[in-house]
Amino acid sequence: MLRSRTTEALALVLMALTWDNAPRRSICSQVACELAANATIHSRSGNGGHFTVRARLGEGCVRVEVHDQGGPWKQPAPAGDEHGRGLLIVASLARNWGITGDSHTGWTVWFEIDGQGLCETRAVPNGR
Repeated sequence: MLRSRTTEALALVLMALTWDNAPRRSICSQVACELAANATIHSRSGNGGHFTVRARLGEGCVRVEVHDQGGPWKQPAPAGDEHGRGLLIVASLARNWGITGDSHTGWTVWFEIDGQGLCETRAVPNGR
């Protein structure tokens, strides 16, 4: 189930990118798949739930949002742990990113990739 959901998220993001830029497309798809996997693994969106992926073009960047069905926020994994590095990947690849929402209404994790696909890292973890 996880693989098909992340594949769907990837397909939606790629369809939203209407111009031909392979580096940007690759970064967007990698980050979108990470966020879709997080929504499925770490929220109520897994186990028969759902999540929403939105992608839009604007002002020299692509913005992608993944909204899940909420659940408790988990702190990053301790050093040496095998899992828990996904948002570090997001921060290193995205021009900008953040988290809004709460455990009851759902979390929205978003990121922006600039028009060239080469970004400075400016993580905005919104206090998390």
